Amino acid sequence: MDIGETITESREELLEEEDMKSETTQQDKRTDGLEEEAAPLEDSDELAELEYKRNVLHEEKKRLETERREFERERREFALHKKMDLHRLEQEKQLFEMKWKLLEEELRKLVADREQFERQRKFHQHVQEHERWLRAQEQKRVVQGDGFFVGVKDSHALKKRYKDLLKIYHPDNLSGDVCTIQEINRAYDKLCNVFSC
Repeated sequence: MDIGETITESREELLEEEDMKSETTQQDKRTDGLEEEAAPLEDSDELAELEYKRNVLHEEKKRLETERREFERERREFALHKKMDLHRLEQEKQLFEMKWKLLEEELRKLVADREQFERQRKFHQHVQEHERWLRAQEQKRVVQGDGFFVGVKDSHALKKRYKDLLKIYHPDNLSGDVCTIQEINRAYDKLCNVFSC
């Protein structure tokens, strides 16, 4: 129930209260009329005493009616406050549940992100290990350049062997390799200094 419905109910209750007041006033008038029509009393002291009692009763009736109205008003206010408090508590409960669900969802996302991060870390670790292994294999594959020029006795034989090796191991060829060519060049330069080419 929202505040608008509560206010509408309060207005209806106030209208009912005003109707009850008017009915009470009409009843008082009827009672007063009946009392006036009663037979006249002979003794004025008795009449005065009865009039006094009637006034006291009338005042007591008014006081009780006022207290009843005040009690009814307080009861309605209490009921209104109770409804509003219940409504507020319900809204707070819904808000708490929404926040709780949001936290649970974020926690699940965090766990999933962490698992994905761990998978990626393991994958990258595996890739790095594989790259290290490939580099180690590549280093094992590189042949020392001194072995290519075994049996060369002069500068003419050195140049001929160098040209033949370039045709075979040049990086543009199918079996070409940059590292091997570098080793061949290093060994060729070393032997050129020896034969004074």
